[in-house]
Amino acid sequence: MKGRFTKRAAAGAAIVIILLMLQACAAPPEPEELEGTLRIAVNSEDGFNYSSGNALAIHFPNVKIETVTRPESVQTVADYIDWLKGTSADMYMINHEYFYYKLVNEGVLKPLDPLLKKNKHDTGSYALGSIDYLRAMGDGQLYALPVGFETEALFINQSLFRSEGIPMPETPLTWHELLSLASSFPGEQRGYDTWSTPGQLLLQISEQDNLAIWDGKQMTVNTEGWMKLLTDYEGLLGEEADYLELTDKDNFIAGDAAMAWAKPSYALRLHDKKLDFEWEMMAPPAGAGGASDLRFTGLIGIGSDSDKDSLAWRVMEYMAGKEAAVPSLDILPLTDVPSAVSGVTVQPLYEQRFGTFRAPKEPVELDESLPPMAAEHLTAFFQGRYTAEETLQRIESEGNALIAAYPN
Repeated sequence: MKGRFTKRAAAGAAIVIILLMLQACAAPPEPEELEGTLRIAVNSEDGFNYSSGNALAIHFPNVKIETVTRPESVQTVADYIDWLKGTSADMYMINHEYFYYKLVNEGVLKPLDPLLKKNKHDTGSYALGSIDYLRAMGDGQLYALPVGFETEALFINQSLFRSEGIPMPETPLTWHELLSLASSFPGEQRGYDTWSTPGQLLLQISEQDNLAIWDGKQMTVNTEGWMKLLTDYEGLLGEEADYLELTDKDNFIAGDAAMAWAKPSYALRLHDKKLDFEWEMMAPPAGAGGASDLRFTGLIGIGSDSDKDSLAWRVMEYMAGKEAAVPSLDILPLTDVPSAVSGVTVQPLYEQRFGTFRAPKEPVELDESLPPMAAEHLTAFFQGRYTAEETLQRIESEGNALIAAYPN
């Protein structure tokens, strides 16, 4: 999933790009005496002021911030990239790694290594291999500082495990290990509660296993790798697996599911419910190669045309650092790793790493429309309506038709 315009964050034909609402906090007692003007490319002026601009005005009272906002005429991903390229801003607020990748390759962002060296900024404290991942996207160079990351978590009903005499899992589990464990819970109990269809879940698994459904030119599912994936998960995701039946009921909160996959903030709901069973939040399931589903919540870069390196660097360092960070369960810091957030232990979420960078596929609009089509066919396979071979052929045929029909 890494290195491409992921499904949950990707833009469609009528794209509305929502830039990161960076967390801000009260400024330190002594404001900094820096002076100057900075033009910062943002998606929304109101959003920027709420998240960062007001805090910057307090901490840097003599620095004038001029925001450059996305015009209403920008409706597609291509339009957005073109607009960003034409802003010639001093700083860029980047909400998705796809935009980072494009801006780096278009020469819009300035390499940061000279500034890192000059200001003795240690990137070794950044967690989860995040800096190495960004460098891989920049062909060895770093062009932005990450603000934080988001992920999912695996929630465990400890009481249900103990009552059934099933050993507690050690995480991070692979998806295959998780679903195999889930299938061992008997009767009405669900081993794993999900809001995904079997086809959607398999696509999630395939991405973390570095199996793509297309290569940017044609579909790539009619392969031995995909055939093995369907074979490996046929029983675990088949219609006989009652724990994967979609319902409106939250089976984990009801105490009827041993495991659930959800946002870390789900822990706050569990606290509020005052449940009569013990639970624990663990690292989410990983792909067969160990890759986790991690996403940057924001990146901050300096424009290559800017002549205000020193000022831009200090403002960027402040915004991306612990001085301005207010961790939440769904926006976690990559530096100064907390032991707990809102009373919830978050250490297990730092057992992951960003995976291997893969160049994004374009156009991103096709990267949005192809997965739902594939997921529908995969769900039909798990319901026993088609063989694995028929399923992959159907996905490849329909997908290639969509690709051929897309305007160049």
